[in-house]
Amino acid sequence: MIQRPSSIPAELWDTWSDRTKAAVVASQADERGTAQPNIDPILAGSGPRRTHDAYSDGPTAPYPYPPSGNGGTHDSRLSKEVKPLKVLYVDVLIHALAEVGEPLELEGSLYDEDAEDVTESRNKLSMVGREARTALKRIITSKFRFACNVPEGEKWPSVEEERLNPKTGESWLTPNFKTTVNDEYNRAIFVRVADLAWTDLQNIAQSECLRDRKIKWNKLSLLFAKETYRGFKPEWKADNDPHKMAEKVDHQCRNRWSQRRKDKAQRLMTAREAYISKHGVDPGELIHADHMSDEASGPEDNETEAAKLAWKQCMAAHKHIPNSEGALENISFLEVLRSPWRSKELEDVFVNLQDVWRESLSVKQKQCFHTIRVRDTERISPRIPEYTPFNFGINVEWLEVNKDKSELEDLLKEWGKWEDPEGFGSKKHLEDQGPADLGPSDEGERSQDEGTRMDLKRKKLLDIGQRTRPSLLQLTNLNHARTV
Repeated sequence: MIQRPSSIPAELWDTWSDRTKAAVVASQADERGTAQPNIDPILAGSGPRRTHDAYSDGPTAPYPYPPSGNGGTHDSRLSKEVKPLKVLYVDVLIHALAEVGEPLELEGSLYDEDAEDVTESRNKLSMVGREARTALKRIITSKFRFACNVPEGEKWPSVEEERLNPKTGESWLTPNFKTTVNDEYNRAIFVRVADLAWTDLQNIAQSECLRDRKIKWNKLSLLFAKETYRGFKPEWKADNDPHKMAEKVDHQCRNRWSQRRKDKAQRLMTAREAYISKHGVDPGELIHADHMSDEASGPEDNETEAAKLAWKQCMAAHKHIPNSEGALENISFLEVLRSPWRSKELEDVFVNLQDVWRESLSVKQKQCFHTIRVRDTERISPRIPEYTPFNFGINVEWLEVNKDKSELEDLLKEWGKWEDPEGFGSKKHLEDQGPADLGPSDEGERSQDEGTRMDLKRKKLLDIGQRTRPSLLQLTNLNHARTV
């Protein structure tokens, strides 16, 4: 029976095979300087063998891996400073596994000499390399949660909490988020997770990107587990710190709203041709995700069950839908928030585009959209777009109140300086303006005084300073426009 080193938790030690245990003991003895008769003298010798590969051969002291702060290259000044450093436990373990014959490559795995390593920075990888990196991280994340018995969405337990697998009687692994990735306890977990992922990769059909000869990866690549740990740590902090939880909720809310704006802009762009046929003007330059209304799927600032139910009942009341118990269970709403910075004319354009898009859908396509949008609730979005709107799209009264505020000075400095596109605002076609734009009508749609006020508002914007805004095509070609 192999004696367990005191630095390794018993519950983790019991999950390892005798082969792995022997490797660990051998590596620790080697670190203390004890001779190991089972190690090939050629491997331990100082003579040259071949070019050292940090990812296949293991690390070299004192800096086992390139630092991330300088783009993955060694600092020559620091590299020449030989200091007595403790060899990292996981790195020694991997060396030992290699020495006792533990395979670091999958059987039959082949890659070209110029293959890119998935452990490189994501920014340095090709598209296929990024896909392979993502595929490996997905497997590792799944195995990390499996080994810890913490499904997605559940709270991370305390490291002091004893948790047993009822089927095996063994303890579930629990990372210590109060320490770092360099903690030996956490490193032992990373090795276990990598081992589980490696076993899966030998038994499951691999995706095409992982079989690509231009992509290099092996068992050492699976130490992505420490990156997965870093990804889980904010979750643990949010579960244990009310301030962090509030930041997390706010971040998730902003992400949801941003994605909905992007989706809406894409939908409206598909109605562009139909809008041109119906109204004779091109709205393409107006469609930008930053200018779409925000849509809330709940109270957002209060996600308790009682608050969500009250919000849902309020949305149902606006749509005259019975809100008796159980009636709203399978109904979802989106509350369309009012954008105070946006003019009525721009808002009408977007509403018309939405109607045109809806009309273009087939009956089957319409059945795919179940969410009910609720407008005119007077709930206001606090967001101000960073992408400057055209002059006619600005609420002049709102701009007058906010343009001199110190906290908005930089954001609003370009507002009022973009000439209206053809067919909108000051360049609206005469035939599109209708009788209301020519003066008072029998129906009293708009008085002459109101028309004069509107003209003065536009003139006020033009007086601020006007320039011709680049077309959407020009912005795309120059890579100045944000992705919609």
